[in-house]
Amino acid sequence: MKKFIYILSILFAGIFMACEDDAEKVVISADPAEPVLQAPAGDSLIFTRGDSAAFNFSWSPVDYGYKAAVEYGVQVALGSGFLTEEQILTTTQVTEGSVFETTLNSALQKLGAESDMPVDLYVRVFAVINDNVDTVFSEPKTYIVTPYATVFPPIYMIGPAVGDWDPSLAVEIPSTGEGSSFHVITEFNNGGSFRFFTEPDWGADQYNWTYFEGGTVDSNFEAAMDDDNNFTFTGTSGYYRIEVDLDAKTISMEEVDEPTLFGIGEALQGWVLESAVQLTWVKDSLFQVTTTINANQTFRFFDQQDWSTGKYNYPYFEEGEVDPLLENADDGDSNLLFVGSTGSYEITVDLKTHTVGIE
Repeated sequence: MKKFIYILSILFAGIFMACEDDAEKVVISADPAEPVLQAPAGDSLIFTRGDSAAFNFSWSPVDYGYKAAVEYGVQVALGSGFLTEEQILTTTQVTEGSVFETTLNSALQKLGAESDMPVDLYVRVFAVINDNVDTVFSEPKTYIVTPYATVFPPIYMIGPAVGDWDPSLAVEIPSTGEGSSFHVITEFNNGGSFRFFTEPDWGADQYNWTYFEGGTVDSNFEAAMDDDNNFTFTGTSGYYRIEVDLDAKTISMEEVDEPTLFGIGEALQGWVLESAVQLTWVKDSLFQVTTTINANQTFRFFDQQDWSTGKYNYPYFEEGEVDPLLENADDGDSNLLFVGSTGSYEITVDLKTHTVGIE
């Protein structure tokens, strides 16, 4: 028995010494060889807005003096010293990584880069093995990049042609997402005048008939020949879809049916088309109505009093914001289930922002 214990002691001692010998071989270099950013080549990154293109970054591996599990990351900043805010584009355990154009553009916006203005973007790679070892950085590489805007403010129409000379009644024309292009459906009054504004305010930049000279203006408009060079609407009073491009200096329009929206279901007046609750059109895509809503009953919205037209149920509004008094009925049509108390409520629906509110 003593011999057996003695032999085990020798074996464990040998193993321990072997482990110590192995540990001594793992020595981190005091000056690790830093990674070197190799791609993209060139000195600029070209955006093709609207495309799903990606930039492929690659770099040489860091060398700690031994084989280690390394996590790399690609970091960007607007200053070479990376002393201000920086953004991490991607992390990986290999020596390459792809970054979508939209991701890089978003990072530039967060860094404060101005849209449509070239800027020097500094890119570097960092390497990390654990919290006890200093992060290793590559030398920054500079690229010229021109970020693009992703959010575009609307313009407005003010005047009797679309309401009155009152900024609070201004008709908002949302951007199409193309910078200078805008469109909306609204009601026009024959013989009324108006002009465009960047804000619903008299001090805002304005675009009148003179601004669009040299471009193409719809035949439903003509110069008002007044002191402000307004437009006069000469078409038949009614609802129109108007499209405006400030860069191309074009205005086009087409007559459309009055926008309508109906609420149908037991929560309102029952599943009978003829009893549908019609919401009042307020402005482009926005509707409101005050009506009685019945507790623990369902409904959904329709473009028309017609089962085959556009339908808007709970999943449609999940893309935006759904009032807490509404839940998914989880029935065959994913209707809206009203979980409040029976009573009179104002329903507000915005089909553009996918929101439905109840007050």
